[in-house]
Amino acid sequence: MGCGGVKPYVPTAAPADTLRFPTAPPDALRRIEGDTLLIKGARLIDGLGGPAVPDRDVLIQDGKIAQIGENIEAADLPVLDARGLTLMPGL
Repeated sequence: MGCGGVKPYVPTAAPADTLRFPTAPPDALRRIEGDTLLIKGARLIDGLGGPAVPDRDVLIQDGKIAQIGENIEAADLPVLDARGLTLMPGL
């Protein structure tokens, strides 16, 4: 029992088959191999306290952020469609 006779809340994990991602495009859930890819159309939170920026592309090369901007083109790279998702680099 918790403090004052109140039973403490203990969260439980939901079974994997009940988890839903209603705003995530199916493409965003697929596994991408390697350490170089292009993330397209994400809502970007930079962690510096500014407002979130919509529709940003993030180019990852060799596991590091190489470029952030709009309409980045990168031939022959895997692309993750992140429209409708939020990206917070470093987390």
